[in-house]
Amino acid sequence: MSFLALSIAIALALLLVIRLLTRVAHKKLLTERGNMSTDEIYDGWYESSGISRADFTEIWEELASTLEIDSRLLRPSDRLGVDIARPKITTDELDTVAEIAVRRLRAMGSTFASLESVITIDDYVRLVSKKSH
Repeated sequence: MSFLALSIAIALALLLVIRLLTRVAHKKLLTERGNMSTDEIYDGWYESSGISRADFTEIWEELASTLEIDSRLLRPSDRLGVDIARPKITTDELDTVAEIAVRRLRAMGSTFASLESVITIDDYVRLVSKKSH
């Protein structure tokens, strides 16, 4: 085996180990976080926002399903593609979230310049809720 091939094999092995350790750490964070029901999240963050419980629940569950994460483990302050879901979320899933946002906004007749301002789950919920339009 050449030196180059050996170097590539070692680099790939290290990458796999790092990825596995990252997933284990994030999974541990999720289990330590504990569950919060959709109602608890709504009552704590959105009750006085003007967003209806039904609209919030639909958005929250749709987002969790798209990201393939248990909705009870998400928090409004979670940053999309950065925080706890980082090893789980792929570019395709984030693209799907953006497509859903655009579809929701168009259905409400809303115009928007960019989704770049959406950093957290809270940003997303407030952007695509019926109350904000």
